Amino acid sequence: MLQAVLDAGLLTVHHRVALVLTKSDLIEVCEDKARVHADFERLVRWVREQFVGRVAEILDFEVAARPETVALKAGYGLDKLFKACVAEPRIPQARKLPTRKLDRAYHALGIL
Repeated sequence: MLQAVLDAGLLTVHHRVALVLTKSDLIEVCEDKARVHADFERLVRWVREQFVGRVAEILDFEVAARPETVALKAGYGLDKLFKACVAEPRIPQARKLPTRKLDRAYHALGIL
């Protein structure tokens, strides 16, 4: 879906994307906690690799707005998420592309 939004021009290098892992209170007490965190970190890395330079920033957060357990306090992680929502995005520096036609072709294919 993010790819479609970018391709449609609805997000640009002036926008910030937040990946949010919710229900952190339930994750903290589950048996697969390590796997859940590893999967989320892998997803964040993949999204950053795929969309680098297409948006200003790709941020990640873990939150528990209304915890169902006592593992985390109410509103866990929301302060960081809200601060990021009102902060100015960092605009990425333009990447310098190779000048030779063949080098540009290699670059476009991801070889350079």
